[in-house]
Amino acid sequence: MLLMATVRFPVTSAADFGEKAIDELANNPYPGFTKRNYYFKFGEDGIMMYIIYEIAEGNEEAGLHDINNRLFKFSHAIEGFKPILEPIIGFEEAFSLISMTAPTN
Repeated sequence: MLLMATVRFPVTSAADFGEKAIDELANNPYPGFTKRNYYFKFGEDGIMMYIIYEIAEGNEEAGLHDINNRLFKFSHAIEGFKPILEPIIGFEEAFSLISMTAPTN
């Protein structure tokens, strides 16, 4: 299962976010069945973070529960932290939905 979290928060909350992230990862590591990639965009309107989560098959419920709990904690600890969590699909899966094979190049 693939999920994408889009998170916004003001630049003024960046240090608070950094401290919370360090503490959270040190004291509550992600379960081994959840992979994630982080991407950040900095602009005049604040910081936007994109997180792509990949949850191993058979662990969807536990993975979704873990991710939601983390986003909830950050929402309460970081001023202006606004997450949106959405399911997404991969390139090949998207083509299969329209009965086509994804190009390889």
